Amino acid sequence: MFFRHLRGRTLSLAMMTSPVDQTVASGARESRSLARALLSAMRPLQAPKNGLVLVPLIFSVNIWFAVDDVSGMFEIVLRALGAAVAFTLLSGAVYLINDLADVERDRAHPVKRKRAIASGDLPVSVATVSAVLAILVSTVISVLISVPLMVVAVVYLILNLAYTFKLKHVAILDVMSVAAGFVLRAYAGYVAIGGPVPGFENGVAGVDIDVSPWFYIMTALGSLLIALGKRRAELK
Repeated sequence: MFFRHLRGRTLSLAMMTSPVDQTVASGARESRSLARALLSAMRPLQAPKNGLVLVPLIFSVNIWFAVDDVSGMFEIVLRALGAAVAFTLLSGAVYLINDLADVERDRAHPVKRKRAIASGDLPVSVATVSAVLAILVSTVISVLISVPLMVVAVVYLILNLAYTFKLKHVAILDVMSVAAGFVLRAYAGYVAIGGPVPGFENGVAGVDIDVSPWFYIMTALGSLLIALGKRRAELK
C-alpha cells in the first residue's frame, strides 16, 4: 500500500513539472548530444598524433633542464604544451572541414555515413562555425607563443586544406602530404621551445635549442611508411 501511494505521488510530481522545466531539460539533452557529436567529428582518437609536437622538448631536455632556472624551464614546457594544444585544435578544425567537404560523398558510404555531419547529428552550420573558432583560437595561441610558430601553423593549415580539396585525390602527393603534416608538427615543437628560425627572432633567453636534422628525416620516413600502409589497406 505504501509503495503504491509513493508511486502515485511520484507520478503526480512528474505531471506537475512545468513546460519551462521540460524545455530546459530537453535543451540540455540536445546541447550534450551536440557537444558529443562535435567532439566525435573532431576525431579525439587522432589527437595523440599531435604529441609529436612535444618530442623536440623531450629530446632537448639536456639543454633546457636547469635546476637553477625554474622559470626558464617552466616557460619552455608551457610553450611546448601550448603548441600541442594549438595543433590539436587546428587538426580538429581540419577534420571538420574535411567532413564538410565530403558530406555528400560520406552520406552515400556504408560506413562514413555514420559520421556526425553526414548523419545529421552535427548541423553543417555548427560544424562550420566550430571549425572557424578552432582555427582562430589556435592562431591566437600560436602567435602568443611566437610568430614563427604561427607561420608554421598557417603552413600546416594550408597544406591540409590543399590535401582536403585536391591532393588526397592525387597518387603519391596524397601520402607525401600526410608525411609533410607530421614533419610540420615536429618542426612546430622545435620552434615552440625556442629553436632558432632564419629571418625571425625566436628563442628563450639563455637557452640555445638545437635538434638534429635526423629527427625530421626519421619523422618523414616513418610517417610516409604509415601513410603508404594506410593507403594500401584502403585499396584492399
